[in-house]
Amino acid sequence: NTREDFAADHPELVVKVLQAYEKARAFAIANPSELKRIITEQAKLTDQVAARQLERTALSTAAIGERQKKTIEGAGIALQQVGVVPADVNVPAAAAALVDSTFTAKLGIK
Repeated sequence: NTREDFAADHPELVVKVLQAYEKARAFAIANPSELKRIITEQAKLTDQVAARQLERTALSTAAIGERQKKTIEGAGIALQQVGVVPADVNVPAAAAALVDSTFTAKLGIK
């Protein structure tokens, strides 16, 4: 998640951050007990809260893509139907603009 101007000005930093995230995600998947210990210590959570947080965290998907775009689009349309989002907003276009897989695709992150 970054601003478009930052990504355009510093693409190498965006790549480094994504590589670090992917390394951490792979570690988390391979070391669930260690992940729980780190979360418990660093976030100062109880074991029970850390376990609940990990249950709610999906590590199997590395990059956002079509699925998340469709979810955002669906939420936007629902909000449009109840008047929260103005009727003249092109929700599918707005959702598409939010999801950019340019960098993750370059890194082969799926």
